Amino acid sequence: MLPGLVVLNMLMRAITVDAQAVQRHWATILECVKVFYQCPVLNCAS
Repeated sequence: MLPGLVVLNMLMRAITVDAQAVQRHWATILECVKVFYQCPVLNCAS
Protein backbone atom coordinates (compact mmCIF):
# COMPACT_ATOMS: atom_id res chain seq x y z
CA MET A 1 0.00 0.00 0.00
CA LEU A 2 1.29 3.47 -0.80
CA PRO A 3 2.44 5.47 2.25
CA GLY A 4 -0.04 8.28 1.57
CA LEU A 5 -2.92 5.82 1.55
CA VAL A 6 -1.75 4.42 4.88
CA VAL A 7 -1.83 7.93 6.36
CA LEU A 8 -5.33 8.60 5.05
CA ASN A 9 -6.57 5.18 6.16
CA MET A 10 -5.30 5.76 9.70
CA LEU A 11 -6.91 9.21 9.76
CA MET A 12 -10.25 7.71 8.73
CA ARG A 13 -9.94 5.09 11.48
CA ALA A 14 -9.20 7.80 14.05
CA ILE A 15 -12.25 9.78 12.95
CA THR A 16 -14.51 6.76 13.45
CA VAL A 17 -13.06 6.13 16.93
CA ASP A 18 -13.14 9.71 18.25
CA ALA A 19 -14.13 12.44 15.79
CA GLN A 20 -14.04 15.15 18.47
CA ALA A 21 -10.42 14.31 19.32
CA VAL A 22 -9.50 14.56 15.65
CA GLN A 23 -11.21 17.97 15.48
CA ARG A 24 -9.42 19.18 18.63
CA HIS A 25 -6.03 18.15 17.28
CA TRP A 26 -6.65 18.92 13.61
CA ALA A 27 -3.90 21.56 13.34
CA THR A 28 -1.30 19.13 14.69
CA ILE A 29 -2.53 16.30 12.46
CA LEU A 30 -2.40 18.56 9.42
CA GLU A 31 1.18 19.64 10.21
CA CYS A 32 2.24 16.00 10.55
CA VAL A 33 0.69 15.13 7.20
CA LYS A 34 2.41 18.11 5.57
CA VAL A 35 5.78 17.05 6.99
CA PHE A 36 5.16 13.49 5.81
CA TYR A 37 4.58 14.61 2.23
CA GLN A 38 7.52 17.07 2.25
CA CYS A 39 10.01 14.46 3.49
CA PRO A 40 12.96 14.35 1.04
CA VAL A 41 13.40 10.60 1.57
CA LEU A 42 9.87 9.94 0.33
CA ASN A 43 10.37 12.26 -2.64
CA CYS A 44 13.50 10.34 -3.63
CA ALA A 45 11.64 7.03 -3.44
CA SER A 46 8.97 8.06 -5.91
